[in-house]
Amino acid sequence: MATVSHSNHQLIDKQDWVWANDSQQPGLNVITELVIGYMIPGKPLANVAFKTYGYISMAQALSFLSDFKLGHYMKIPPRSMFIVQFHQGHYCLGCVYA
Repeated sequence: MATVSHSNHQLIDKQDWVWANDSQQPGLNVITELVIGYMIPGKPLANVAFKTYGYISMAQALSFLSDFKLGHYMKIPPRSMFIVQFHQGHYCLGCVYA
């Protein structure tokens, strides 16, 4: 789990840099499957788990950062943005599981 988190952090940095400069989001969906497929061949459950922790969490983090970028352009303080997104996440979680 720590390896996935560390590699995720490195990929978010690189992908966010490309996205911030070029407004192009490179697709890493297939790359995450390829990496774990070579690391642990013949284990489809490991592939699914790595894709979940590797790609989906990265996509959500980039969406979170794009909201912060929009808030920065609109001159909304970062603390207010974080608080609103935190409460919105809990509200949506309650709606999904209610």
